Amino acid sequence: MKILTVFSRYRLLVNILALAAALSAFAYSAPTVVADPGWTCETGCVNWDARFGCLQQQTCCVNENGGWFCTGA
Repeated sequence: MKILTVFSRYRLLVNILALAAALSAFAYSAPTVVADPGWTCETGCVNWDARFGCLQQQTCCVNENGGWFCTGA
């Protein structure tokens, strides 16, 4: 019961901490993925909405020779 009392008493603080945790998770980009030998790919958001978050993602890849391509947008 003590935990419920703390949450209700400090509801604003708990909500701010939860929001900070969620926003910090969005701040980190997706990890770089190696698709095929010689290619390095990364996925990111290309259509962001403040209410719903990321609506569309795009993956772009580059190879050692400078060639590149993007998919998913």
